[in-house]
Amino acid sequence: SAAAVPGDSGGPMFDSQDEVTGMTTAGSTDEGDSYAVPIATALAVVQQIESGQDAGTVRVGPAGYLGVEVGSTSYTGAQGATVTRVVPDGPADKAGITTGSKLIKVGDTAITENINVANVIRALEPGQQVVIEWVTRSNQTRSATVTLGSSPVN
Repeated sequence: SAAAVPGDSGGPMFDSQDEVTGMTTAGSTDEGDSYAVPIATALAVVQQIESGQDAGTVRVGPAGYLGVEVGSTSYTGAQGATVTRVVPDGPADKAGITTGSKLIKVGDTAITENINVANVIRALEPGQQVVIEWVTRSNQTRSATVTLGSSPVN
């Protein structure tokens, strides 16, 4: 029955004995609804992070980084994600991937309209080598083995 508003996320939820029972994850200004993660679940995630080991949806430390931004999920073909930006001197730039190219494969994963490129890259480790395939703006298929960087966003 505890009320929470936007901005309360991450704060404790207490019971009538002032014991923490959960961690606030979301609040609504319109209806006064609150959402929380049970404290046992929150502590399990903390222990996972402290162990330094990835598991399930918990990722510890930086993820792989290609250094591209891609267009929306409405691609211009059945396969591929259009590159809208390439980070200068990033792994993609060093491999020769340019703006307007279409990424068609990352490692063993074919990039289709229902594959999120960022999720595929984030599942890989910094320093890991992966073969990237793309189609240039002049419709030439290229591939390169790329050493992934370390994502600046975790």
